[in-house]
Amino acid sequence: DGEEEFTVMQVLIEGNESGRQVRYTYDIFDRFDKMSGMSSMARTTGFTCAAMVRIWAQKKLQQAGIYPLELLGKQAYITNFTIDFLKKKNIEIKLKRELIG
Repeated sequence: DGEEEFTVMQVLIEGNESGRQVRYTYDIFDRFDKMSGMSSMARTTGFTCAAMVRIWAQKKLQQAGIYPLELLGKQAYITNFTIDFLKKKNIEIKLKRELIG
């Protein structure tokens, strides 16, 4: 309790985009929030869940039932909304796109 921890995560996505091999790198970083007393892990997981509840409340999910992450990631609106939501909560997210082939 009271330890000022941090969360770091990197997501690498590689694939074919318009006939070219590309790599997207998302770097995510967050620190313990002294004002609220919230850990970075609580912030990064909890705010992501809160973003998904808002998407669900807006009826933006395209099918009923359980959504594996592979399906959620294919819907640009969900990805963009979640990233924007986290950035508004001061969670650092940097995106780098590069051609790899």
